[in-house]
Amino acid sequence: MNQSLTGGRVVSQALARYGVRTVFAVAGASHTHLLDALDRDGVRIISSRHESGCIGAADGHARVTGGLGVALIIAEQGLPNAANGLATAFHACSPVLVLVARLPGSWTEAQAEQDAALQQKKIEADIALKQMEMQMKLQLQQAEMKQKLELEQQ
Repeated sequence: MNQSLTGGRVVSQALARYGVRTVFAVAGASHTHLLDALDRDGVRIISSRHESGCIGAADGHARVTGGLGVALIIAEQGLPNAANGLATAFHACSPVLVLVARLPGSWTEAQAEQDAALQQKKIEADIALKQMEMQMKLQLQQAEMKQKLELEQQ
């Protein structure tokens, strides 16, 4: 069975390489493809109603299991809502990965929204070890090229 390579599939496979079998998520349209891929790959998805609780659950999971706690939240209002959970996990030195998803249309935001995003990144810098923004389209193209090369070599 040949499954097409999507952004969600790439992330799901990367999490699997780190032994992630449980993800805590605040449902949102911006990451339905990732949730679908996680579900197809047998990852247990535990739904949360608020970002702070979602990250708190990932933090607790990491502390209890000794593994990586993963929280999936939405952008814009979701990130400020997550600040308390992020700060708690950071100060406890918990291995928590927070994936913040947003719709592709919001990558080209108006200037006021870009300024707000910059302020959010400044907030994140104080409570996160590393922050980065990934543009999945470029990474998917690279992954597809690699997959094609591997198939040609077989």
